[in-house]
Amino acid sequence: MKIFQVVLPLLILASQCFSISDHMPYNRFKVQGDIHVPVILVEYADVKFKSADPVAQYTDYLNKEGYNEYNNVGSVRDYFIQNSNGQFRPTFDVYGPVTLSKKRSEYGSRDGGAMKEAQSLLNWDEIDMSLYGGGYTISYAAFIVAGVGSNGSGVDEALWPHAGKLNGSQLWGHNTSKVNYYSCSVELSSGAYFWDESTSVLDGIGVFVHEFSHLLGLEDHYDTGGENKHVTPKTWDVMDTGNHNCPGNSDNVRGCTPPNYSAFERMSMGWLTPTELSESGPVRLDKIDKNVAYSVTNPNNANEMFLLEYRSRKGWDAGQYTSGMLIWHVEYNSDAWLYERVNADGDHMYVDLVEAVPEKYNAERDYYTVSAFDVPFPGNGNVTEFNKFVFYDGRNANIAISSIKESEGHEYVLFNVCMNASTCPTIVWSSSSVESSSSSEPESSSSELESSSSEPELSSSSVESSSSEPESSSSSVESSSSETILSSSATSSSSSEESSSSEESSSSSDVESSSSEEGPVGIVAHALSHGVHVRSGNGNVYVHAPQMGQKIIRVFTPLGSLLQEYVMDGSEQIIDNIRHVGKSNLILTVTQGRKTLFKGVLRMK
Repeated sequence: MKIFQVVLPLLILASQCFSISDHMPYNRFKVQGDIHVPVILVEYADVKFKSADPVAQYTDYLNKEGYNEYNNVGSVRDYFIQNSNGQFRPTFDVYGPVTLSKKRSEYGSRDGGAMKEAQSLLNWDEIDMSLYGGGYTISYAAFIVAGVGSNGSGVDEALWPHAGKLNGSQLWGHNTSKVNYYSCSVELSSGAYFWDESTSVLDGIGVFVHEFSHLLGLEDHYDTGGENKHVTPKTWDVMDTGNHNCPGNSDNVRGCTPPNYSAFERMSMGWLTPTELSESGPVRLDKIDKNVAYSVTNPNNANEMFLLEYRSRKGWDAGQYTSGMLIWHVEYNSDAWLYERVNADGDHMYVDLVEAVPEKYNAERDYYTVSAFDVPFPGNGNVTEFNKFVFYDGRNANIAISSIKESEGHEYVLFNVCMNASTCPTIVWSSSSVESSSSSEPESSSSELESSSSEPELSSSSVESSSSEPESSSSSVESSSSETILSSSATSSSSSEESSSSEESSSSSDVESSSSEEGPVGIVAHALSHGVHVRSGNGNVYVHAPQMGQKIIRVFTPLGSLLQEYVMDGSEQIIDNIRHVGKSNLILTVTQGRKTLFKGVLRMK
């Protein structure tokens, strides 16, 4: 729940994918890297924390790696590190508890000034404010309030978890200090409280994750207006009812396994760039845990797309009823975000899940329903085909997929893609068709294999690489139809490159050898048959990449630390100021989206 409004300007990228990662004024530098978040524990005059040491208890709850108390599958920090693929690493600093001046009933469920009073009671003179942005300004803080919440407990006077704004209230100790935005959650599990009002069982981390996600810029994806009769994403989305997910347990805890951030939510944070479906052929889609997804974008509206992601019933998704591929239909609309009505209109939901088995109208109750088992593909209905990539403007993408099949270990899903078609032939998957390396890059055709043993993790500023030159193997992946499976798996520095010997020899002609070059820089490389040429001369590196659209050139140390990054909008780029340490070789990559066009070693002479 969120009780403040902000405008969400949309950034349209040259790749025709969209990002809303810069849409909140307090969010711009808060979703990447290592950050500190102050968390203030709050007690009422008549309601205290159950633990004798709540600071230690919540330090573990929020930060401890592998935290598993009360059936949680990790801490809040674990959740964000894993869902951002290591790009966002928050540390939650716990303070307090502070004790409010009045009884719980005097504040009510909608805050009633409790948070404003709580932040004023903290002795900020004893806190290192430089941890929170420098100076005396705090962009946001989180509050955890003693006792149970009014959500699901039946205690109407208790606080309802939410996020909001303190309107720049001045803090005691530093008159110029301000807490701008805040989230708040509660101590006790409402599920446990329902059965035992004396319970000391903590609420699962799900509600904290949900409310804190508002501070990062996400909106509610449930029906905020109460008039939508259609089915919203429900348990599949932490910004819907998914924040309450938790497998059955003897503690009656709710929210112990908040679901993975969806592909859309990861895009919103700038943590994921999906691979656009653009070619026919078999495809492998790894689970969302690996930070991968496919997209089908409206060519007339880059703000609208379908997103395909795979959810296994493991880890953060252990609380789901089943596993399978989700197909989302999303569209960014500034008014819907501004007025908090993302899914308030059932005729046009902006973050919608396309159910494998369509929802059905219940005339008696006057709303639509669908079984949780019938949402993903193939799901309980064994729906293995889909061809309704139809945008809100009526345009049909004319893409069909068939033969949707989950792997036995629920690590990935396979499907066949047919472009410019309304139907797609069925593939009978053979045993060889599912033995795909989990680290291969998306491939543009059966003759273009893209996987790297030394490609850096492009989502972060540093990577691990055990060697300075990519290696290749002769293995390839084939389905029963002898077509190469396209893979959306995330790249790993420890993975082996998939390239046949014939492809390796043919691509080597695309590379200028360093033996004929003069100057301090030479090149030894593995081109990937994309017409990309990289050569050196006179101490410069010349890159030719004929692909339309924006490309990224990165230079790394042998250990994977990012040295330089260049945006390449045209087909030619000259790098004339290569940084290096001594005579150590460097790694150079040319990428476009998730596709690697070139990777090689710069030999520093």
